[in-house]
Amino acid sequence: MKYSFCFTIKKVIKEDSVKEHSDNHMYIKNKDNNEVEILCGPWRDTETEAKKDEELYKKDKKAFKKLIKE
Repeated sequence: MKYSFCFTIKKVIKEDSVKEHSDNHMYIKNKDNNEVEILCGPWRDTETEAKKDEELYKKDKKAFKKLIKE
């Protein structure tokens, strides 16, 4: 099993808009056919590693975003 820390980007994507496709992005459709973007860190082998990503996000969001871009 793999683990990843994810957080919600507070934006709504309209159904007909262009979306960035990546392994780190997920989209959840809501009732009005818009989508909310979820951004996740890299997939980890253990839950402990994913929790460390969460701690990094809480401590330094810029460092976390740099991590997921690499």
